[in-house]
Amino acid sequence: TLLAARLVGPTGHVYAFEPEPENYAILTKNIALNGYTNVTCTPKAVSNRTGTLTLYVNPQGNDRHSIIEDPRAPVPLIAQEVATITLDDFAATVGLPRVDVVKMDIEGAEPLALAGMADLLSRTQALKLVIEFAPQILRMGGTDPAEFLRSLESMGLTVSPVEAGVPSMDLDPRLMGPMMAEIEKRGAINLLCEKSGRPTLSMSSQ
Repeated sequence: TLLAARLVGPTGHVYAFEPEPENYAILTKNIALNGYTNVTCTPKAVSNRTGTLTLYVNPQGNDRHSIIEDPRAPVPLIAQEVATITLDDFAATVGLPRVDVVKMDIEGAEPLALAGMADLLSRTQALKLVIEFAPQILRMGGTDPAEFLRSLESMGLTVSPVEAGVPSMDLDPRLMGPMMAEIEKRGAINLLCEKSGRPTLSMSSQ
């Protein structure tokens, strides 16, 4: 969020989402300490519906919380009810005509968040998304990783890996095996998904 706030400058604006109370306190404190006034924080999880859901808090690290319960977690997870919102509902509430950049790292909930921004995707001509792609946790949430990649392309997005050394996102079933094997070895990668255009606004999901 701080990096995005610096990059968009005083004429841009960042909207950041964080549902876990301790993380939210850290986020807002960091923004205040750095003097950014172009950031709006929302203490909610981005999902496919506006309401509530269960967040599984992982005591091993504040970057591991997820709405996807990991039955193999080495320590007991703490279930918390948190508020949720769709990006479409949020954009309508604050009057955003479009969003140019979305950065999303939400531990397997990416398919839900994308489902909740269908209107933004359809009406925004200039759009770039940076999305974490973690096959194992996607499967735990009931999403086939290969189908998730295909769904991104069906949304009119060109998908490419951010990390060097990862095979290109060729979704030909005959070529997907080696690509997926390399990603599985890494655990997760970031994907750049883009339409054409020029960015001015940013949304960040912690």
